Amino acid sequence: MPLRTAMAVALFGSMFYGKENMSVFDPCIRKIGRVAFLLSLGLLAGSAGTARADIIPELSTVASLSKGQFLYTYQADLTNDEVVQNGNYFTIYDFNGFVPGSNDQPADWIFSSANVGVTPSRVTPHDNPRILNLTWTYSGSTQVGPGPVSLGQFSAVSADTLMHRGDFAAEATKYVAGGTGNGTPVDNIGKTGVPGVPESNAAYLLVAGLTPLGLLYRKRSAR
Repeated sequence: MPLRTAMAVALFGSMFYGKENMSVFDPCIRKIGRVAFLLSLGLLAGSAGTARADIIPELSTVASLSKGQFLYTYQADLTNDEVVQNGNYFTIYDFNGFVPGSNDQPADWIFSSANVGVTPSRVTPHDNPRILNLTWTYSGSTQVGPGPVSLGQFSAVSADTLMHRGDFAAEATKYVAGGTGNGTPVDNIGKTGVPGVPESNAAYLLVAGLTPLGLLYRKRSAR
């Protein structure tokens, strides 16, 4: 299913999922909204394709937890002609609703979060300074690779009930045995699934939310 369709399903589901004060028909509506929302998580996870180079953190699963929280799990892979050395890293940008302390990662990887960066010098991802970014940095003494090789699963929990495609960026190390550029930093950028609403849709969602209030006001004024 196309990504736009999946996002529309997510938006529809989130309009009803978790609402407590609704009419007599609400149990049915809320159930439909919940199904639509959870379905959209799987659709978006499957549609979050990424660029094929260097370190690739691809969203693999989104699991619904208690109290409206969601566990995002990313499968990170290293592609051909690259290695991971101490200090190499990748960042997932604008991970809205991050629950502090909920991160998990393989051994020899250090987690950090910041509103800006950490960003490789040769790429320019979209980075909203109001939303936390998640960064995992390799701290091991043993080189990983050359690729292709799996780097393992990395995860974090979000309290946001919407999801879209956001940016990631990474820095690995070039591997060309005896060749030009061997051992030099290589940066890459791509897309993966993250919690939150894209900034371009924020105004639309605000108008959509205020429209029923305007209609209600007109209806009351006409009485």
